Amino acid sequence: MHAAFHVLFLASVPAAALAATQERDWTAGFAAGALLGPGEIGRDRNATGGHEQLIARWDHGLALLGAVRITGAVLGAELTMVKSARAVGVANEFGVDFPNHGEGPVLLGLAGVVQPLGFWRRLRRGAVRPFVSGGAGLLLVQVDLDNIKGQTLFVSPFRSIAGGVRVELPGRSGFGELRLARQHAWGNGPLRPLRVTTVTLGVGMRY
Repeated sequence: MHAAFHVLFLASVPAAALAATQERDWTAGFAAGALLGPGEIGRDRNATGGHEQLIARWDHGLALLGAVRITGAVLGAELTMVKSARAVGVANEFGVDFPNHGEGPVLLGLAGVVQPLGFWRRLRRGAVRPFVSGGAGLLLVQVDLDNIKGQTLFVSPFRSIAGGVRVELPGRSGFGELRLARQHAWGNGPLRPLRVTTVTLGVGMRY
């Protein structure tokens, strides 16, 4: 798994360059699906409550995905943005909620893409293109864990790996896509390392 990730990540730039020398395929798409939240993501001391701890939780919810991709027949690169529709919840260690102390996290990523069957233009009634991707990005989490300075933006790097299948509509520029992605983010300040999984179904257009 780790070896495959490094190969795909290091391939992202040359893949984009190679795609530019082939018959270029620019696509943009939007998707929605399930985000499997990591649960508790960090804690810190309530500056107005003695030794009381404030705990941040990122639970399961809806994921919204936007992606722009450039590919040749097999190799390419893509930019993605995943927005959690569920805000981070904050409560103390006794379960008392602190409302408006967190926002929905955002993941911004850049990845290399491999379409191993991209040279098979047609399968049955449509063009079917399985793909895998690997890359890195930034996780943006806005949360207030000290109850005194307001929400703070924490930015953590992450690595990612994804896979799925894209089905192009015959004779048209539209497509549908099913994607499974996994991100592993490093810790930052009061936020601990975490893993996020998303499963999304979406549509897009080729330009």
